[in-house]
Amino acid sequence: MPTYCTQAELDDEFGEANVITWSNKDNRTQTVDADAVAAAIARASDIIDDRFRDSRYSVPITATSGGSGGIPRTVRMWACILAGYHLYVARGLRDEDTMNKMQGRRDDAMKDISFTLAGTRRLAAALTESGSPSAPVVAR
Repeated sequence: MPTYCTQAELDDEFGEANVITWSNKDNRTQTVDADAVAAAIARASDIIDDRFRDSRYSVPITATSGGSGGIPRTVRMWACILAGYHLYVARGLRDEDTMNKMQGRRDDAMKDISFTLAGTRRLAAALTESGSPSAPVVAR
């Protein structure tokens, strides 16, 4: 399954120093933990796909216009915000001000996703051809 953002985009969104700090849970290195970043990006992408799975949009979401690398800019933004939030929370150290900002950004992204699913806003993205799920559905 493709992912909706890159480490470079996370660095642009939150600053490389923050991504390095948030990805290194043990403070042993001053370089980014690429595996932790990849896991956070995959988790964010999975959340987005799960929310859109039975919607009017095809999953994985692909741009019809206005995207880079075939991903709508809005979806890239959501993925960056969600991945950054997951990196920060997984780090385990909390600064109340930063946590409130990160939680607020995450909440705003999730509300924006909900508005999109409700039809209040629309993505420049490929639509499904029928009412059928556009990706595998896992029964639990």
